[in-house]
Amino acid sequence: MHETSRRIRVARATVQSRLAKVEDAGTVAGYHPHLDVAGRGVDVQCFVQLERVQVS
Repeated sequence: MHETSRRIRVARATVQSRLAKVEDAGTVAGYHPHLDVAGRGVDVQCFVQLERVQVS
């Protein structure tokens, strides 16, 4: 939050409030990490699980 508020020059409480609104509305479904493991000189192994949900 601090970095976002600093970059857009808005109070941290404002950023938190606005994010809460879009999260509550379902616009933001989640967050994910952004890892730069290749830059650290390590091999990357990934496991992905997909779940198919049928919507009626």
